[in-house]
This record gives sequence, C-alpha cells and structure tokens, in this order.
Amino acid sequence: MKIVIPDDYQGAVRGLECFARAAAHEVRVYRDTVTEIDGLARCFADAECLILIRELNFGGAFDQVNAFAAGADVDAVDPEALKRRQR
Repeated sequence: MKIVIPDDYQGAVRGLECFARAAAHEVRVYRDTVTEIDGLARCFADAECLILIRELNFGGAFDQVNAFAAGADVDAVDPEALKRRQR
C-alpha cells in the first residue's frame, strides 16, 4: 500500500517506534508544509492511504492500515475509496 504522511516538519515520524509497523508498505514522508492545491495534488496523487499527523496516535493508524491490507474491516480507513483506487 502506498502511504503518504504530510507535514512532518520536525522529522519525527521515521524515528517513532510504531513506524516499524509500516515496513511492509511504501511510505513517503513529506517534511515541508505544502499549502497550494497543485502541490498537494502532486504529493497525494499516488497515495492509497493518507495519514495526517497533527492529533493522531500513530500506532493506531498503522494498525488500521495493516488490518485493512490484510482484509479486515476497519473504522479509520475508507475501504470503498481504496477499492476504487485499486482498479
């Protein structure tokens, strides 16, 4: 699964213990803050999963992504949107 994590301006995400839960996925972390629509569209264009980090428990987010990738029902991922993206 292609995961995009925007706005990690402190560069903290990759150093979090829970980041290892994303090892089976392709993860792009953006450290710069992009505010213009065209720039955001370029950053998110190939994303199958977008994780916003401001008020998020990362461990829970990666657990949800891994559960969805394994075929489980989840409450924090829009399965229909991902199914459309996979076609």
